[in-house]
Parts: sequence; structure tokens; C-alpha cells
Amino acid sequence: MGEFVKQENDFIVFHGNLQQLMEKVEMGEMIPKFQASHSPMCKFFTAYYVISGIRHVVPLVHGPTGCPLYMSDFVRTRECCEIRGVPLEPTGCTSLDESHVIYGGKGKLLEAIKEAYAKYHPDRIVILSSCCSGIIGDDVESIAREAEKLVGCRVLALRSEGFAEEIYLVCSGGFMSIYAANNIARAVQRLAKRGDTGLAGIICNSNGNEAFEHAVIPAFAKKLGTPLVQFVPRSPVIQACELEGRPVVEYAPDSLETEIFRNLAKAIMEHDSRVIPTPVSDLAELEMMYRQHLVKI
Repeated sequence: MGEFVKQENDFIVFHGNLQQLMEKVEMGEMIPKFQASHSPMCKFFTAYYVISGIRHVVPLVHGPTGCPLYMSDFVRTRECCEIRGVPLEPTGCTSLDESHVIYGGKGKLLEAIKEAYAKYHPDRIVILSSCCSGIIGDDVESIAREAEKLVGCRVLALRSEGFAEEIYLVCSGGFMSIYAANNIARAVQRLAKRGDTGLAGIICNSNGNEAFEHAVIPAFAKKLGTPLVQFVPRSPVIQACELEGRPVVEYAPDSLETEIFRNLAKAIMEHDSRVIPTPVSDLAELEMMYRQHLVKI
């Protein structure tokens, strides 16, 4: 059946196979306090690992601050730089936030490239695209060519975003939410043509205007060529769970909301198809679709 052996420094070692460990968890003999993964490093991790430590080359992360903050410390203290005896070159970051998912991050990237050159005068600046910039759909190769004319060094773009094969868009019936989802679909369209990534469906996270959302979200999904997988209503139960910091299935296991999330999980597990989406290219067309359903409601 397997057994736990407590060692020094509060480490617990389990002797047994994975099935036996799962049985211990299900019987309540072990309560996991954190999540862990044994998956290999992502594309961004690998790209940063390779670029870091190359003298006079500044890695510039086009994404939020989280990944480079963790990675620069990891590479400096635990991996290649100290072991190989080379300095950790400074890492730049465009610090993307929610607004850039809607409006794009080209301006932030150009600004960061000029700042990195003015501050460090490297021989090369290597742009590392993240999952966030990949979702936005920024053309980092074109931006790199444009930036090279503005600074005195080579600027290279390295596509290092990593995506799952099945992508689900989550949006509400608000126009800006649909607009952002359409932008993400454009990025998925580009990525799908390069590999196995595809759009698997849309999940509507209602903002409360359910009659309108039941009309406009299926119409939007049809334009993208993908199904509406699940409608999640706005609910005081879900809001209470947010406040308590607990999942709905744990806080209210017998509620309608829990049944909705169980159905969503089942639908995702059973879903095995994905498409190259057909996003709306003209903003006026997207606005027209939205207004048509406003009038109907």
C-alpha cells in the first residue's frame, strides 16, 4: 500500500507507486498543500536559459514581469551563470499588463529596446516573446527590424511563447471583452498555421446581462468558427467563493454553480476537436454584429 517516511527538515518521502499515493490522498491520509509539476521546462524557460550568460547580449522579455523576475534569479543563482563563471547580463522587460492585451504592446517594446541600448550598450538585444505577447499577436520580428534602425546594435527576435494545443477563449458580453477575445483569436489563427495549436471553443463568463449574452456570444462564436462550450452565469455563490478564496466545488458542492463547472470540466475533457479560427478583421463589422443584438434585446 505504500508508506510515508518523515525525514529531517520536515521532508516526507513516500515509498510506493503513483496509484498508491493517490489512494492515500483520497483517503485523507495526505492533504496536498501545494501544486507541483514534473513537466519539462517551457519554451520561454529554455530560450532564456540559452541566452542568459552570453556576454554583451541583453535578453529583453516581451511580457509581464513575473517570468523574467523568477527566471533571472533562477539562472543566476542555481544554473548556468555561477556554474559557468560568467556574469548574468541585465534582463529587460516590457512589463505588459491587461491593457496591452487589447491595444497591443508594440510601443512598449520599442521603448524598452531603446532604453536597454541606452543603458547597457550591448552588442545584441534578443527579444524573447512570452505567452502573453504571443496571445496579443505582436509581430516581434517586424518590430525587431524597425528597432534596429533606431539603436546601434543588432536586434533579434526569438519566438519563445509556448501554448497548449487546445485554447479556450473566456469572455463576457461586454464589447471590450469580445474585442479582446477577437484579438486573441487572431493570434491563435497565426499560431495554428505554424503548428498544432487551435481554438477549441468559447466559454462565456457572464457579466449579468444574460439575455443579451445568450444572443451575442453564440453569434460571435459562429463568426470565429468555434462552438460555445459553456455559459457560466453571474452568481452570488461564485462571488462569495472569490471572497473566501475557495473553489466553487468545495464551497458549495451541491449548488447549481458546481454542476455548471462540473459540466464544463466534462465538456473540456470530452472535447477533441480544434479549429483555425476566423476572427473578425474589421472593427466596424464587429461593432455591427454587437449593435444588431443590442437592438434585438
